[in-house]
Amino acid sequence: MNVRSPRRRRPAAAKLALTITTIALAATGCSAGSASSESSTPKVGGTAVITQIGDPQPGFPLALRGGNAPWIQNVFQPLTRLNDEREPQPVLAKDWKFADDRKSMTIDLQDNVTFHSGRKMTADDVVWAFQKTTDPASGSPVGFIAKQFTAMDVLSPTSLKITFASAMNPATVYDFFEQSYIVDKDTYSGLADGSKVIGTGPYKWGAFRPGVSVELTRYDGYWDKGDGQYLDSIGVEIVGDSTAQLSAVRSSRAQVAYGLTPTDTQGFANDPQFGLLSGGGVIYALGLDVTAKPFDDVRVRQAVAYAIDRNRINQQIFAKTGTVTNVFWGDKAKGITDDQKNRYAYNLDKAKSLIEEAGATGAAVPITVVTYPVIRSEYEIIANNLTAIGLKPQAVIVDETTFNSLQNQNKLGPAFFVAHGQVGLSETTLLSSLPSLRSKNNPSHFDTPEYTKLQQALLSADAAGSPAALKDLTNYMLDQAFSLPIVQAPNQLIVSKKLHGASITTRGWLRLDQAYLAE
Repeated sequence: MNVRSPRRRRPAAAKLALTITTIALAATGCSAGSASSESSTPKVGGTAVITQIGDPQPGFPLALRGGNAPWIQNVFQPLTRLNDEREPQPVLAKDWKFADDRKSMTIDLQDNVTFHSGRKMTADDVVWAFQKTTDPASGSPVGFIAKQFTAMDVLSPTSLKITFASAMNPATVYDFFEQSYIVDKDTYSGLADGSKVIGTGPYKWGAFRPGVSVELTRYDGYWDKGDGQYLDSIGVEIVGDSTAQLSAVRSSRAQVAYGLTPTDTQGFANDPQFGLLSGGGVIYALGLDVTAKPFDDVRVRQAVAYAIDRNRINQQIFAKTGTVTNVFWGDKAKGITDDQKNRYAYNLDKAKSLIEEAGATGAAVPITVVTYPVIRSEYEIIANNLTAIGLKPQAVIVDETTFNSLQNQNKLGPAFFVAHGQVGLSETTLLSSLPSLRSKNNPSHFDTPEYTKLQQALLSADAAGSPAALKDLTNYMLDQAFSLPIVQAPNQLIVSKKLHGASITTRGWLRLDQAYLAE
């Protein structure tokens, strides 16, 4: 079964003709795209500047660190990259094939890839990078997938075979590839402090001043000799707040602003000098502990689901850029219906009736709230919703470190807000990677044989059976209402129309390999 999707570079003019309008992208919450003004002849040279609040963190795992999203895809590369239809596109891998039983796959690598050190990349490097993700100290968010690889055999310098413990869902493998960058094992010791950040991408790591800036310069030995690499360099500037970011892009000192709030980005929605790119994002949800009163009664959990005014949250907090939904899956998940996405439409009367039926009127509801402005704002709206149906919400405010510790111990309390930055991953990967959804050891303490059975049915399903398996699992999760999605909000970047050809991946990482500055 060959599942490869061939990748051919478009001619520059055709590629740049794929423009998007600012307002359309902002309104649809498109998961990936490109930003440019009118098609023109690419200009070689110049420096594009990205401004961001978070400091670049070149340590492993690269994909997990938010301060890396604006630059990482320009320095490092994965084996494959998913397009907006979740179809894998060749990058460092040029071909691959799953066995008919999906218990193994073979991978053929590009044969002319070199690291920025000049050393040729081989299958040994791929095996080393994949093995690194299984080290608990690495903190890799997808290391659990690599732990299902029972063997990785190097067949030649440019080919390898991976054997799986059981039939593997290809979508899960592609998620793993996308978030597992191939780093240079020979210089790995210099990765964490930024002294030796060696990848295979079109731009290489240059001068780094922690907390201030980093410079990426064109790598002349880049393996993919198609069109692109128009910029001489890319500057990443770290600023203290959004005001400084907005000032930088408006003054043309920077061409990209990353990490802004929806309110900030929407201020540019109708400005003809700028475009917005959307990709990746965060799944916001309210978790409920099914072993704690009053949430040990499913009617109370369903009442809370009906009581949440998701549209108001999307409008007031996310400037209507998010997707209101009752499911964790992406909008294009096969097998999911609109009825499931809208199962718990806002209905205070129904919610109040369920609370009264369960005898929970007046019950105190402590809610753990991490000190993120977005989460605090969500709490204010939902607290009013719960009060309206007869519950007594009480905020338990904790810092990020405390929240993470409590989440790891499954001690978040009777109710808690979660924010999972994993929009763009497949349903099978989300099941295993999101703490909220694990069949065992989740903070809602929801653990039933039926839930485990339905999860396993999806994880083991082939492409033909996946939609039905996902539909069945989703119906059960909605009925049990132990973790309640609220909004999926995309990451948004402001991009000057002076910068042509910038694009963003489905996971929200900025690509400038095709970008150039207007005359």
